[in-house]
Amino acid sequence: AGVLYPELTWYPDGTGNAYGEHGEITADGTYTVYCRPNGDGEADWFENVLYLAAQSDEPIILGDADGDGTVSIFDATAIQRWLVDLPSDNFVEAAADADGDGSISIFDATAIQRWLAELPGNENIGKPI
Repeated sequence: AGVLYPELTWYPDGTGNAYGEHGEITADGTYTVYCRPNGDGEADWFENVLYLAAQSDEPIILGDADGDGTVSIFDATAIQRWLVDLPSDNFVEAAADADGDGSISIFDATAIQRWLAELPGNENIGKPI
């Protein structure tokens, strides 16, 4: 494709930078690309920020925090890992808010566990968002 703006530094640049390491690429198909001017030696990452998003044809399933297309105990584990900043390849934040309160917490993992055990809880878990 070529480089449209050679005066910009693009990452990952092959020097140990990797997308996904800090949540730049998410399992829902959204990703962020950062660029900055070359040569100034400063860490001015917010000077020229581009946000690009790609949409998947697959619906996001409420509770499918690991993005594998089904709700399972692995989704509760993915939430627990996310809460303690352990890496995850395909964490889907939108799906992880299983209790629907607008934030991701241990209560979301519990909501999934309750749903798996067929106990009363959020009836929308397992359905497309």
